[in-house]
Amino acid sequence: MRHSFKKQRNEVYFERAYDELVSCVEMEKEGVIDLYYFDESGFSQKSNLPYGWSEKGVAIECTAYQNSKKLNVLGFLSRQGKVVYHEVECTVNTDIVIEAFEKLAKELSSNKKAIVYIDNAPTHTSEKFINHAWLWANGTNLRFS
Repeated sequence: MRHSFKKQRNEVYFERAYDELVSCVEMEKEGVIDLYYFDESGFSQKSNLPYGWSEKGVAIECTAYQNSKKLNVLGFLSRQGKVVYHEVECTVNTDIVIEAFEKLAKELSSNKKAIVYIDNAPTHTSEKFINHAWLWANGTNLRFS
């Protein structure tokens, strides 16, 4: 079982985005662009136990790590396996996402356009992030989809 927004999506927009992605993959294969996928993930010793199973009357206990720090990793992955990542031990907000993109922008080839696919997370759709995306699009080879 998994969470899904499939029933809420606009199929026309989804098909258009899919066709654009296929086109980007072809351009990447031809060496015209660099294509990256971006996402974030958090790691912690404090586990999230949404459900469990045990014999009736028998409680299962897991050790609680109260002083565990959470490590958040923001990463860019290309289809060739190139990884650019940014790690932080604080909450991921728009400023942290912008830091990660600034790091990627510094590592990009100056002779090729790079396209980064992102999801609709609030930190990727905030006004502040969109303003930076315009700056990157006009000042670097970085583009978004």
